[in-house]
Amino acid sequence: KKLRNYLLAINTMGISLSLMPFIILYGSEFLSLSKNILGTLLIFKVAGGVLTGLILFKYSKFFNYGKLLYAMVLIAITLPILTLISSYYAPLFYGVFFLGGILLSTYSMAITGILLEISDSKNRALFTGLAGTGSIIPAIFPLFGGWLISFFNFETFFAVFSLIILSSI
Repeated sequence: KKLRNYLLAINTMGISLSLMPFIILYGSEFLSLSKNILGTLLIFKVAGGVLTGLILFKYSKFFNYGKLLYAMVLIAITLPILTLISSYYAPLFYGVFFLGGILLSTYSMAITGILLEISDSKNRALFTGLAGTGSIIPAIFPLFGGWLISFFNFETFFAVFSLIILSSI
């Protein structure tokens, strides 16, 4: 059961790794991002990831990885909403990238931590292999997302993304 829940979390939350390129595409279409602004946005993303890593390291004794997974869900469903709002208030887009960095950093820490919690030294290699092979949705989601945007719109893409993320709870 623990392995099944872990694989579900990897498959559903794993699509969050592919969200940022779609947010960049949204920004380039609706906010006319220049290459200079994009570089600054990527710095915000890195800053969010580094700050998250430092905070989680400092307070690692006070949280568990399951609760971190819920925080990831909250951040992941907030990102599309903030992205859409940023078309009305462009400076918010910097916050979107900062949160994107937090999400990516949190994902890598939580997924690894959960693997350590549900496995022991005897089955950890097997669980890791199954997790790698079982990550089907994150592999095909970018193709599906591109199709959704080209046939529908960004709002539809963000709605489907949020529904998949919510299914990880």
